[in-house]
Amino acid sequence: MVIRIHIHGSLARHFAEKGADSGNGMSVTFPQEKVSMTQIFDRLRISEEAVGFVAINGVKAAKDTWVADGDEVAIFPLVTGG
Repeated sequence: MVIRIHIHGSLARHFAEKGADSGNGMSVTFPQEKVSMTQIFDRLRISEEAVGFVAINGVKAAKDTWVADGDEVAIFPLVTGG
C-alpha cells in the first residue's frame, strides 16, 4: 500500500532532502494493507513525543489511528514556546 505523508514545521527540515514538506509530501510504501500511525512514526524515525497531532485525509486524528492505502497523512510537531 502507498500513503502520502506531509511533514510540517520543525519536523520537516529533517526530511527536506526527500521532498517531504507541506507542499510536496512524500509517498511511502508499506507491505501491509493498513498501518498504524505508530508504525509510520517508527518507519520515519520520528519520536511520537515530538508529534503534536496528525491529520488523515484532512481530518484531525488520534495518534493510534490506522491508515489505509491511498490515505494522505499530515504530521505536525508539538509546539512549544516561552
